[in-house]
Amino acid sequence: MGFPARAKWYSQSTNLSLRILTGVTSLIALCIFGWTNSRHEAGETELTDMGGPLVSPVIAGTAYTLAWSVIAVCVELLSHKPIHHGIYVTFDLFAWSGLIATIVLYMLFMFPYFDGGYRCAIDHDGCNGKMLANLEHFATSMACLTAVLYFWLFVRSCISTHKQRKGEGASAKERNDSHA
Repeated sequence: MGFPARAKWYSQSTNLSLRILTGVTSLIALCIFGWTNSRHEAGETELTDMGGPLVSPVIAGTAYTLAWSVIAVCVELLSHKPIHHGIYVTFDLFAWSGLIATIVLYMLFMFPYFDGGYRCAIDHDGCNGKMLANLEHFATSMACLTAVLYFWLFVRSCISTHKQRKGEGASAKERNDSHA
């Protein structure tokens, strides 16, 4: 019993392209958030209302989406058998929901800083609080784009799994009818 043929609209190259794109957008967001967090931890900005620098929760979500993208692409390219669509459904749902949750949490914490940027600490002359805030806005938009792409991959995998199960159900019914 082999793996069923994929639908015309669901090709492996499209799936790989979308997964590579999610990996790139996750990597961009992860790098920017990492750099801006290092600037906060260096004491360039004053975050007195939070009691200290806050590590962005989006880092966890983007790290997971990057890891899952790399794993899925490597397995698809290195193995001779495709990954079952049910696995994609599960891990794409985790990636999408986890990223949405961390983006919402981040937005709630950082909303006061979105208008004017961060206040620079007195002893740091090279600080640009507005630039840090703008970079974090860009990283958040890249994380949102990654979330949209993962939702699209999740829906595609759900449809593919449904079609696969529907096809298996029809073939099982045909086998049972032939034995009668």
